[in-house]
Amino acid sequence: MSVSKAFQMLKGASAHVMFQAIPNFRLRYPRGHFWGVGGKFRSVGDVDVQTVLNYVDRQNQLYLTDFISQKFPAL
Repeated sequence: MSVSKAFQMLKGASAHVMFQAIPNFRLRYPRGHFWGVGGKFRSVGDVDVQTVLNYVDRQNQLYLTDFISQKFPAL
């Protein structure tokens, strides 16, 4: 099994469990998209802490930009 297929299955299964286990969870994610599109599979063992923090910050910025553009398309 490829890493990407395993990642896809993990994301799908975990989202399914979350939606089943937590009442009204789907209200927060009405389109059923608990996880973001894509993913990055890399061990963090060979990078420094700042590289990981930069990656997480960038992902948060992308998420917020996407969220704002969906809620306020005129912006």
